[in-house]
Formats: sequence, structure tokens, C-alpha cells
Amino acid sequence: MGQLEHELRATFAAAVRVTPAVEDAAGRSITRAGEVRRRRAAGAAIATVVALVIGGAGAVALRDGSPSTGTATTPTRPLSTSTFFNGLNTAAVPPVDVLSANQIVMTDGRTVSLAALPSARRAYRTGDVWLVETWNAQARMFALWRVTATGEARQLVEGKRIAVSADGSQVAWSLDESVQVGRITGDSVTAVKQTGRTAGFGPLAFVAGGVLLGLSQTGVGIDNYDMWFPSRGVYTVGPRRHEPIFGPNAEGTLLYGLDDGAVPCLAEIDPQTLTSVRSACVPGLAADSSVYPSPDGRWLLIVGPARIDLYDLTTMWKLPEPSQTWTGGTATSVVWVEGRTFAAAAPGGAVSQVAPNGVRLGFGTAPDGSPTFVIPRLS
Repeated sequence: MGQLEHELRATFAAAVRVTPAVEDAAGRSITRAGEVRRRRAAGAAIATVVALVIGGAGAVALRDGSPSTGTATTPTRPLSTSTFFNGLNTAAVPPVDVLSANQIVMTDGRTVSLAALPSARRAYRTGDVWLVETWNAQARMFALWRVTATGEARQLVEGKRIAVSADGSQVAWSLDESVQVGRITGDSVTAVKQTGRTAGFGPLAFVAGGVLLGLSQTGVGIDNYDMWFPSRGVYTVGPRRHEPIFGPNAEGTLLYGLDDGAVPCLAEIDPQTLTSVRSACVPGLAADSSVYPSPDGRWLLIVGPARIDLYDLTTMWKLPEPSQTWTGGTATSVVWVEGRTFAAAAPGGAVSQVAPNGVRLGFGTAPDGSPTFVIPRLS
């Protein structure tokens, strides 16, 4: 064990003490590798994987060692998000690709300029290229670009909303009165299906062989949801849902959303009917929360307006108590890197890659201290 890791473990042990919670024999793992958008992010299409930008700073300390199925940990006290990046031994390069100051910064320190593009909002790594989503404020349109390591950029599609599939092979985009789905091949897109008229609905995510559609009737966030299954033909009005939907799981079989009652609860939602399968009333959940499952289905981060909670998905549905909580701050998004490891970026540019045992696996800074967004790899 290196000295830095030893000190981090010692700091973690002094800061947090966790105790085991009860076993949930009926709990099943729920997975998600794709990007999920913030509920209230105006005009932005969600994707199946996203990046975490901590509002302030915070420290992650989850479980140590390989967890056994059906067990969870509950913290004795919450940690403050204001300590997340304190004391980091920052390196010259980030541990994962980041989008910052209209450029991509790679893990080897090389950069790819996006200065010739409209404002870059998010990016996805697929193979040795990036899919970059931009926003043209004058035209009020999003666009998806294919960008190479040499900076060569080619626009793939343009629309009022854009959604990219979890494996980066498909894209959905909305036109004036319809939504199209196309297959990405190299530097081009071949349109394969079109909805017909959707009455203003636009694409939010790919799930269960279909496309989750969203519409804002109030002009403040998405407040109407429906599904379109391209294999069934043109869009027809389905069983719409009005409670917030956060996004799909990693397997792309279910959705996470809000059961809005006296106490807001997190629900699993069947994409076929947009009805709740089961729910857990977790503390701090709100309409503008964001949820991010780990790719292995073990962990779920719930980011609220003033707190971040980590849940063990093998126990959460029967015992909705967080394994770890950070209070006093929030986050805009998170990306799970692999297994039980995720990457986080502070608004000032510091990037930390964190594992559930509390060990920070990598460090880095943005080139000029500007806001940084971690770039996920699409599988």
C-alpha cells in the first residue's frame, strides 16, 4: 500500500464509522450504465451516463472490501460535502477524460479543442472518438458532433432535443413535430425510424427497446412523459405519466422516477405502462433530485438540492436507509467509471476518482480552474 493510500485510509477511518444493516433476501440488484439527466435541466437531453460536478467539495467514504450480497452499511453521522476535495494531492492530468473550457482534456494530458463548435454541454467517449453535444443559443438547437483526437469534428444531427443510446450506436433527435431515431456509423447517421406527429414530445432516453419522450407544458422542466417503440410503427398516445422520471437503469429495462405522494418515494417504473413496479421512500428525495446507479447494480447515488446519499440497492427497497450521506451541498451529475468506482469534478476544476472503500484512485485539475464535466465511456 502506498503512503498516499495509507493516509487516505487512515483519514477515512477517523472520519467515518459504519455499522452493518439488516439483510434483504428479496432485494435484487438494479443496474444502469447510461446517462441520466437532471430533472430540471432546461432544454438538455438526457443520456444514459453522465458526469458528476460537486457544488462545493466533499469526501467519499463507502464500504471497505468486497461487499457480500444482501448487506449494507449505515453511517453514524453524515459527512459534509465541503470536505470532498480538501487535501487532494492533485496531479497534472485528470484520472478520466473531462470536458472543460470548451475542450476535452485526456488522461495523458493531451487536449482536443472544441473552440470551433457551439457551446459544448456534454460529451461521451466511444472507442477512440467522442460524441459531443452542443447548444446553439441563437438557433435554440442542440447538435451532436463526432470529434476525433486530432480535433476533426463532423455534425451528425441537430434537433430541439437529443438522446444517445447507452452503447453510443443510436441517437434520437426531435424535429418540429416528430422524433427520428438513427444509427451512428462512423461519421454519419442513418435515419431508421420516425414517430410521425408527437405534439411536442422530444427524446429523453433509450429504454426497453423504446424511446422515453418528454414534454414541458409549463415551460419549467419536463412534466409529461410517454414512450415510443419504433418497432411498433409511428407514435401513438400511450399511458402518459406526469410525475418526474429520472432515467433508465443500466440494463435498460426499467426507469427510475418519483412516486409523488405525501412522502416522495423513489419508484421503479415499467416502460411499457409507465406505472410503478415498487418504491422506496428514501429521505431527501425531491422532484429535482438526480439518481445514478452503478454499472454493477450495487450502488445508487441520489443527489438532492442539499444532500448526496449513497444506497445499497440489494437492501434499499426493504430498508431505505443510506449507506453514506453528505450534507451541506449538492451535485449536478455523476458518472460511474467501472464497477463500484465513480469520478467526480469540483466546479473549480479538481477531479477525483473515488471507490466505495474511501480510497481516492486518481486526481487531476482542469487547465484553468473552469467548471469541469467528467466524460463517461459508452459501452
